[in-house]
Formats: sequence, C-alpha cells, structure tokens
Amino acid sequence: MQYHGENEGGWKSDVYPRQWLASLENYAFPKLGSMATGTITAADIIGALTPIWQDIPETARQVRNRICAVLDYAHAKGWRSSEAPSGNGSLKAGRGLPRQVKERSNRKAMPYVAVPAFLSSLRAKPSYGRLAPHNLSGDSR
Repeated sequence: MQYHGENEGGWKSDVYPRQWLASLENYAFPKLGSMATGTITAADIIGALTPIWQDIPETARQVRNRICAVLDYAHAKGWRSSEAPSGNGSLKAGRGLPRQVKERSNRKAMPYVAVPAFLSSLRAKPSYGRLAPHNLSGDSR
C-alpha cells in the first residue's frame, strides 16, 4: 500500500507501522480490499466497520480513521474524485454508524476495615501541597 510505504518512516514507534497495516488487513481489506479507491463509499466503509463497531470500539474508530486517511491520500493523488467520507460526517456515530455503547463500571470500594490503615499510610507520605502559594488570585501581595 503506497500510503503506508510513504508514511511509515515518519511514525515514531517501530511497532506502529505493523499495527497500522494489520488493522486494515484484518478489518478493512476483507470488505474493501478488492474495490477501486474511487468507488468506495460511506456505505462500504460502514459495512466494513459494523461487525467490530460495538465489540472493539477503539479499534473500529482507528480503522475508520485509517481508511479515511488512505482515501484522502488517493484523492490528493488524483485516484479518487472526492475526499473520504469523514468521521465528522456520514461516518460519525449517530449518523451512519450506531452510537457505541460504553460499558459503565464503578471502581471497587475499599473494604471499610481497610480505611483506617489506608488513611494512616496516606498521612505518613510527604505532602507538597503545603508548599504551594496560598494566594490564588495571582497578585503578589
């Protein structure tokens, strides 16, 4: 993939280029890989993302962004007549894609019997807050 080849040298991590391409190989290429870049529509991208959109939302968002980056690159090279559908437009959750359900989870409460020991250990740690200026208004008085 030309976009990947031209950009991988600028990516900071050695692992990132492999992850970038692997995400497209796993989730985008099965549906979009045989299509000409000029023919890929928002509906095609939604079709590729739908199977993973709720199950692995962060990966799905990354894949969406990477597909759009490749299509924008193709547009800049003249291989596509328009820019990619954007994550702010038809590919935005709530428009072409369903809203991703965020699992709510509360932090586990500390057992009541452990609170006194925790507070004692907290009080034994050095505190730097007392060294902060007390005048928060910004003047030097």
